[in-house]
Amino acid sequence: MQIHWRKANELSEAERELARERIESLAEGHRDLIDIWVEVQPSSRHHRQGSESVSIRAQARGATIVAHAEEEQLRPALRSALDKFEREVQQLRDKRRDRRTATPRDSGGS
Repeated sequence: MQIHWRKANELSEAERELARERIESLAEGHRDLIDIWVEVQPSSRHHRQGSESVSIRAQARGATIVAHAEEEQLRPALRSALDKFEREVQQLRDKRRDRRTATPRDSGGS
């Protein structure tokens, strides 16, 4: 698994480390996450309004996972995006696990 950063200079070293650790802990013991892109979109501060946004996109075996969050500040946006990403990964894994454990229907004739 490889983590790619876009506009990461908007994040502090501690924030990047937090994200890296949480993403790596998700990948630990699994081989389904291939490439992960973390993109930071800073606020334009247009008219002193706006919000910081973080998008996390992952290529997982047979699926693409996307988590996006917007908050007034960057750190809460990052944490929210990571929370959503973790939920999406878990849902995908649960769905795959359910498919593997489902018993095939009896295809016998009458």
